[in-house]
Amino acid sequence: MRAPVLLLSLALLSPALAHGQAFVHPGILLDAPALQATRDALRAGDPLKTSAMAAMRQSPLASLEHVATPFARVECGSFDKPSIGCKPERDDAKAAYTHALLWAYLGEEAHARKAVEIMDAWATTLTGGHANSNAPLQASWTAQLWTRAAELIRHTSTAWPEADARRFGDWLIAQYLPDIDRMGPCPGGNWHASGIEARMNMGIYTDRRDIHDRAVADWHTRLPTYI
Repeated sequence: MRAPVLLLSLALLSPALAHGQAFVHPGILLDAPALQATRDALRAGDPLKTSAMAAMRQSPLASLEHVATPFARVECGSFDKPSIGCKPERDDAKAAYTHALLWAYLGEEAHARKAVEIMDAWATTLTGGHANSNAPLQASWTAQLWTRAAELIRHTSTAWPEADARRFGDWLIAQYLPDIDRMGPCPGGNWHASGIEARMNMGIYTDRRDIHDRAVADWHTRLPTYI
């Protein structure tokens, strides 16, 4: 997705963005009515939804045999040179979200448990954050996915103890937010768009209105530069 298009779509990421209102969960990208609409479409045999579901289930990311490979510190240079944990982190975040979606749409608890397994593995291992020139972008990319997965599992299943779900939110703020905030004003717009989405998501997941609203303010600042 091109950065300007992503920026224009950021306002739709949460069903409850009005200033001062409590967040409605699940509320990152997909809310309860959207999830139910897809479930209904799948049951009705909607060809677009059923073909997409078939493709997702065939993906290696959807395998219940997926084993997370967390790193204590992720180092990503330009074009992944060097690349220490970069692809594993991205793949595991994608896998967690894939399993969260499969749980949310199909109700197969094994997928919820797999998403929890992947997220807990990283949340108990990554303690050194992200390093090198692409650290802010790597942190943004993966935080976008971790939060989508975590929001679905925490608020639609019983597979994740609440204490562990809260710990995951604290971990995101400690290990990702500082790296995203190091981005500064110079990187390209796709970096900023990714960072804005990641911070909005983190604010929603952790019920931190301050984090969310600061990201929204940055969105309002950046958007005119594209138009």
